[in-house]
Formats: sequence, C-alpha cells, structure tokens
Amino acid sequence: TGVQGYLHSGVVMPPSKLFNTTGRPVPDVAAVGTNFKMCSSDYWGTETGTSAATPTFAALITRVNAKRLAAGKATLGFLNPYLYAFAAQNGGSIGQDITSGNNRNDQCTAGFNCAKGWDPISGLGTPNYPSLETFLPVSYTHLRAHETPEHLVCRLLLEKKKKNDKNND
Repeated sequence: TGVQGYLHSGVVMPPSKLFNTTGRPVPDVAAVGTNFKMCSSDYWGTETGTSAATPTFAALITRVNAKRLAAGKATLGFLNPYLYAFAAQNGGSIGQDITSGNNRNDQCTAGFNCAKGWDPISGLGTPNYPSLETFLPVSYTHLRAHETPEHLVCRLLLEKKKKNDKNND
C-alpha cells in the first residue's frame, strides 16, 4: 500500500510513538486551498487549509459525476479504489505529486516529510482534473460483474505490467 511504501522509503520519520502504522491512512488526496474568500453570517474573510481544499476536490468529483449523469451513467460512489488505481498507473500520484515539504511548525517540531507517491502530507497529491475526468468514468465502466473495486485495482495493475513487459520486449 501507499503507507508501506512511505514507511520503507527512507524518509526521516517522527518518533514512532507519535503515529500509528496500522489502520486507514489519511489523507487520500490534497488540493491547493489558500485564501479562499468565504462568508459566514455577516463575516467575510478568507479560509486556508482543509476547509478550502476539501470542497475544491469535492467540486472536481461533482463535475465528473454531473457529466456521468448527463450521459445516463451512475455516479462514481466510493472513489478510493479508483484513485489508488489511477495513482498506481501514473507514478503514484493523481496529478501533481508533492515530493518536498513537511508539516512541522513552531508548535509541532516532529512532523512528517513529503515523499514520492503517497505520503501523510499530501496523500496521492493534487488532482489533474482532465486526467481524472478521463480515467474515473473509464475505470468505473471497467468494473466487471461480481468484481470488487480491490480486484479492479489488481487487474488494472496486472494489465499495465503486461503492457509494459510487451513494450520492453
């Protein structure tokens, strides 16, 4: 998984007592979310961070789902298997892989570092909308009857390996 790759990447880690190496990793993805104009009651201001990035990514997926609905197709549903399959076929990222930086600050000096592929700072990276728009509808229709999303990921990876092996012959 992305977590195991990160844990074995050689990146400098914070003390192990500060994080759990098992369970569900977060985040899955990132998005630029800096200085978004927002209004709450009578207050206008700017928002930065997860509160801006999360609706940005959700809006991208909403656009994909709207196009699917307009074409008479179902919405995507649970995205993670498709995002990880897409990343596996695209160098470990869903667009821009964030490979430098960390989440340390004055109050938290033992943070995580970014790395190639999944990392606990930016997940699978920031989205490339045109690529996601192309991949997500295609990957959804490639799900065969009685095939779980996990099986889809494995099948797509094997197909990519076979294609690469064929091209290297």
